[in-house]
Amino acid sequence: MSERFPRHNVLESIGRRAIAALVAVCMVGSGVTPVIAGPSGDASFQKVKELQGQGADAMQMAANADLAGRYSQACQGYRNAATYWENAIYAALGMLTDSDYDNEKVKNHTAALQVGVDEAKQSANEVCGKEDDPQASGLSEEEEADMELAESEEANERVKVIVSEARQMSDEALSAHDAGDSAGACQKGRAAASLWVRARDTYAAIPRRDEGTLASITTNASQSEADRDEVYCLQSDVDVLIAEFDTVYAQANDYEAQAKRLYAEDDSAKACQAGRLATQYHTRAATLSRQIWTRLPAENKDAIDPPAYEKHAATMAEFERDYYCSGQ
Repeated sequence: MSERFPRHNVLESIGRRAIAALVAVCMVGSGVTPVIAGPSGDASFQKVKELQGQGADAMQMAANADLAGRYSQACQGYRNAATYWENAIYAALGMLTDSDYDNEKVKNHTAALQVGVDEAKQSANEVCGKEDDPQASGLSEEEEADMELAESEEANERVKVIVSEARQMSDEALSAHDAGDSAGACQKGRAAASLWVRARDTYAAIPRRDEGTLASITTNASQSEADRDEVYCLQSDVDVLIAEFDTVYAQANDYEAQAKRLYAEDDSAKACQAGRLATQYHTRAATLSRQIWTRLPAENKDAIDPPAYEKHAATMAEFERDYYCSGQ
């Protein structure tokens, strides 16, 4: 190693950044920083926790790779950590409510996560583009091999814990589904899929890994995601789409009625504005109707008629162009 970068300074720098990031994020879940209040079934709350864990895994493995001079691997790991934690921030913002008390918790939570994001990005900026340097750690080849082995064993143990949790959650999702608990099945199905993906990504980053094991975990992750989307959360997603459709379609009809009334009253500016909104909302309703139809079982597809909504949206667009906004 060059004298310009003494080994102890490099180690201290990497360690300080990694610790700053991990401590900030771990504090969120330890009670030092107030945790966002939310029911265990809240999808956003679960997503935040899952993304925090994935980011912590990525940051830890990136720091280990950085110390060992595997800069390309460290670069990707730091970037992954930043991405996971940024996504956790977005998920947390989805939990904002009308309560100042709860929103203050969200603010504290996202602030802690942002520290992790900033540290991870700073670390990525410092290593990305650097050539891998096996001698960067200042260790002999034998010591380097021992450290890599230790890292792999540590990561393997983490993966075992994650896989165990994923299997348990998969079993619970199936049990809830069999018991007719659709909400519980969806919640646990989402958690199981996230855990399998976390296990896959963590294992894939291990320097010494078994490709057969990786393939097995990857298969489980893919199957778990399919189960989540096609079995456990299918009806839940349909219910969400139907609720949105009802709201959007009602608003579309309201704007359409306003446009007709204002046009009859010769208020062209407001008629045009209402007509444009009616077109936008009818177009969205048509899109939702198609999404709902594709998710319904064959015996229930007659419950909604996407072509009719699509035709109405097209007609509304014509009226907007030819009448309500013709002089605009």
